[in-house]
Amino acid sequence: MPHWMTAAGVALGGDWVPERSYRIGSILVATLAVLIFAWAVAGCLGRSLGLMSGAILATMREFTAYATGPEADIFLASTVTIAGSLLLQILFNPSAKDQKATFFGGRSWAVLLFFALLGSMNAMKGPLFGLFFVLLPFGAYVAWGRNLRELRPLIWSWGWLVALMLALAWPIAAYMRYPDILELWAVDYGRAVE
Repeated sequence: MPHWMTAAGVALGGDWVPERSYRIGSILVATLAVLIFAWAVAGCLGRSLGLMSGAILATMREFTAYATGPEADIFLASTVTIAGSLLLQILFNPSAKDQKATFFGGRSWAVLLFFALLGSMNAMKGPLFGLFFVLLPFGAYVAWGRNLRELRPLIWSWGWLVALMLALAWPIAAYMRYPDILELWAVDYGRAVE
C-alpha cells in the first residue's frame, strides 16, 4: 500500500515537480492523520486541546521528518494514528457513544472505519505488525480493569468480519503471487528457515 500511494503521488506530480512528487503521498496521509487526531481529541476533551494536540503532532520532529520524505513508514504510523484516534472517539466521546449497540446491529461510520483500518494494516508493513501497535495499548486499557460495557461498540460481528477480510487479503494475494513469501515472513517473525 505505501508504494501504491507513493506511485499515486508521482502520477499526480509527474514532470511538474519530479523529485518532490515522491513526497505527495506521504504528506497527504500524514496531514490526514494530524486532522483526524485533532478531531478525535477535540471530540473528547474540547476544541482547544484538540487544536493543540494536532499542532503538537504536526510539529513533532520524527513525524515531520517521515511525513516530508519519500518514506514508507509514515503510512503505517499514520494508519496507526488514525485507528487510535477513531478508537479514542468511539470510547471517550460522550456524543458518539451508542448505548443500544447489538452484536449484529449497525454502527457509526467511525466504528466501521476503525475496523477497516485495523484490517488494512497488514498491507502497510506485513502481517500483524501494525495490529500490534493498536491492539497492545488497547489490550492494556482493557486489562486495566475498565468497564466492559463501554466496549460495546467494538463487539460487532460485521466489523470484525470486515477487519478479518481486509487483514487476510494482502497475505493471501502476496502468497498467491510469491509462495516464497512464507520464508520471508518466517525470518521477519524470528523463526529461522532451514
